[in-house]
Amino acid sequence: DIVRLMYLSTYLDYQNVLRIDKARVIKLTDFPSLLDISERSAKYFISALKRNNIMFQDENGNLKLNSEIFYRGKVKKPKEYEIQTIRIYIETVRSLYLNTSKNERSRLLYVFKLIPYVNRFNNIVCKNVFESNVDNIERLTLEEFCNVIDYDKSNIARLKAELSSITLNGKYIIAFLSTENVNNSMICVSPAIFYARGNNDVIRMLLGYFDEQ
Repeated sequence: DIVRLMYLSTYLDYQNVLRIDKARVIKLTDFPSLLDISERSAKYFISALKRNNIMFQDENGNLKLNSEIFYRGKVKKPKEYEIQTIRIYIETVRSLYLNTSKNERSRLLYVFKLIPYVNRFNNIVCKNVFESNVDNIERLTLEEFCNVIDYDKSNIARLKAELSSITLNGKYIIAFLSTENVNNSMICVSPAIFYARGNNDVIRMLLGYFDEQ
């Protein structure tokens, strides 16, 4: 459901209305074809969104997403409570979803769960995402990531394999850079996926590394 929700959110307009294009809003009957799922799966997905107050219909009958969770437009920085806003790229999310087979889309969940921990300057998965000095980055190990997402650490090798297998346009998007054991590898996300505007030695190295895969 989270993977489908991330994809669905790319269809928001600036009023948080879900629409296919400027002329056509998304209706509940569009969900199976839009999300490439069965009618039964669409029914359960819609029910989950409504039950959790994520999606609702406005007074005009338009489907909208809860703006406290998703919105399109200028990044908001609420002062009344601490919250981290993440910018996602429409074409990237759509390409990941549409170019991943139905049976493997669930793997994208872990990619999306990595996003809050991707350093904004160096694309290294870490604890201090706004640190610009690569020498001061506190990397988040795969074992620590398991703890964050409540993933069974006895299956850590499987998680690494799943993350390592995800590709976009024939190129891998996640790398584990280390000669150490799997638990302590440095996790890096391809700049072609998130925060591609960085321009430093680490980003250039990662771009070269992922281009060669």
